[in-house]
Amino acid sequence: MNKKKSIYIILFALIITLLCNGIYLYTNFPYLLTRYKNNHFGYPITDFNFYNSYFDSVYNGIILWDKLVIVLIISFFIVYIYSKYLAKKIDIKNYSNAKSEDKIFIIIFLIFLLLPMSRFDYRKYALFENRKLAKFPKIVKYAELNKDYFKEFSKYVEDRFFTRSLLISIYKEVIYNCAVRFPHGNRRFVDKKTKWLTRYYTPPVYKIKLKDNYYKFVVDIKNNLRAFNDYCNKNNIKFYVLIFPEKASIYHPYSVKNYNDDGIKEFIKTINSNNDLNIIFPIDELQKASKGKELLFYKTDHHLTNDGIYIGYKSLMYEVQKDFPDVKILNKNDFVILRNRLVKNGLYGNYLLGEVCSGANLTKMQCQKHLDNEYAYYFHKDNVHLKSKILPLQNNIVRVYEYNSAPKYKALFMGNSIVDAMPVFTAYTFSDVYNLRLNSAYAGRRIGKYEEQYKILKNYQNFIEKSKPDMIIFVMGYDVVKYLVHVMDLE
Repeated sequence: MNKKKSIYIILFALIITLLCNGIYLYTNFPYLLTRYKNNHFGYPITDFNFYNSYFDSVYNGIILWDKLVIVLIISFFIVYIYSKYLAKKIDIKNYSNAKSEDKIFIIIFLIFLLLPMSRFDYRKYALFENRKLAKFPKIVKYAELNKDYFKEFSKYVEDRFFTRSLLISIYKEVIYNCAVRFPHGNRRFVDKKTKWLTRYYTPPVYKIKLKDNYYKFVVDIKNNLRAFNDYCNKNNIKFYVLIFPEKASIYHPYSVKNYNDDGIKEFIKTINSNNDLNIIFPIDELQKASKGKELLFYKTDHHLTNDGIYIGYKSLMYEVQKDFPDVKILNKNDFVILRNRLVKNGLYGNYLLGEVCSGANLTKMQCQKHLDNEYAYYFHKDNVHLKSKILPLQNNIVRVYEYNSAPKYKALFMGNSIVDAMPVFTAYTFSDVYNLRLNSAYAGRRIGKYEEQYKILKNYQNFIEKSKPDMIIFVMGYDVVKYLVHVMDLE
């Protein structure tokens, strides 16, 4: 065997070795490194890490030398067999006579064929794409052959092939940089000029969307709220509903002509009519305040800023004071205000880029271009005396806030993610605040689909009657009001 052929054999063997053993070389998740080390205790192992500036991530890696050597030997054997015997039976005259650049192209092409299948992503959820990945299909389902096996297998490969994340990043860069102003993606509105990101263009007007079913839809929501209010009255509990409008109703996307504000207001007004309770929907207050210098929604997230939450908080408290006159409405002088360009939801949230970035298919670097505003964050001056703890429920958790300097009332807040933002103010307004997020994912305790999450009486009746709150406040965004038809469901 000549020297040139030997070099080719070594080169191809090393490439195959790295590809076949690549799953052990690096990973985004440090806990996988620990798991590999525990599973291979006593084996020759080398671990390392390196920083990737493009993805702004630290990668942890591990080399299992025993597997590396075994794969290397097998690779040498395969390449040698091919060069010694199989290559003679294959017509490679055209390849031998080809130009150097053609040979390089063929080698690169073969490598590209090998790369995708060299290492698969075994995660259940892709944070990079903000979705679940396809599962490996079963040949037999429910005692029958799976007719869709090959379709499901194809989807599995499409979701998990090596370099998928890289290709998606390249795609995102091309789409974003080629767009003049609006690189829309995945039903998200992106404006490169104003730096606003929005989940969808305009909130739905149910009267138009549901047509003939609209009347029944409204009646069902009203009946459930009325029935829950009756339940609260029987248990000496005051009931309030605070609904926040969507971001697109306060900061209308530039490219949208029909904002549907009148239809949205009419829907809430219709639900609120002929009821014993008062639904608080501060869309007018927020629209008026949006003309000021402080932003009421985050540019890269669908949640309200502390300034936006404060407006809703005051609107709620005006109603609460009618029943509990000794409750004080906090003002801005009660807080120290700090500023940050990042997004933070609630007292204990982390400073992040914003959820709409991943939903709009933006990379971290692209998202950072939209962080051009410093948001006001409110911190109570007496925060050292606030106590917090977590109570586990069967299917969820409740975060409890205790502040002895506030009036002695127990308030139970229930709703979607906006509930997490309310304690910035409410935790210092009442002596005991119970925060129950209905779509909670804490500790993996999420309760099924949205319809199931909003079955208040089914899931939380025992907790309500045991904790005996003085008031229950539903706090939610306009987008989940439709699920209030399930409040009184018991099945």
